[in-house]
Amino acid sequence: MNLRIVEINDAEFTLACRQNEKKTAYIPKVNVSLEQQRAWIQKQIESDDCYFFVIERKTGERIGTFSLYGIKGEESESGRLVMLGNQFESLETGVLFNSFSFDVAKMRIVKSEIDAENNAALGYSNRLGGRPVGEKVDEKTGRRMIIYHAKKEWFEEKLPGLQKIIRHFDRLR
Repeated sequence: MNLRIVEINDAEFTLACRQNEKKTAYIPKVNVSLEQQRAWIQKQIESDDCYFFVIERKTGERIGTFSLYGIKGEESESGRLVMLGNQFESLETGVLFNSFSFDVAKMRIVKSEIDAENNAALGYSNRLGGRPVGEKVDEKTGRRMIIYHAKKEWFEEKLPGLQKIIRHFDRLR
């Protein structure tokens, strides 16, 4: 798996990801034109407080998006995760993303808000070492959100087991 910074020519793909009804049931809907998406990507590229990634298989096939944004010092938020790949690819992406967040971007804490009904995302965050720290009601949707924090030490506790799973499935490819 590869994480790479989004490019303008990814606009159609990223927009299609955000408009995929099946994959975006628990995240805000996006209703923009392709030109608006290109402009939004340009802003992300120029931003000092955001890394917006496209997730690719080693073949170069794009299978998702992920973002580290709202960076303020050593704290940030994660989101914009849309995975079109399989569960193993999602797990590998989470390891790459957390490794980037903690080892490259030097974040101390990465926050996220997960819809309380999104059991897959809650389990995903737990598996990667995230921990629930509170709840809130989303002002726009009225939905109950679980506030998660991820820290390097929590991720590192889980990393040996995650790497073992990744090595196992890599051998099967």
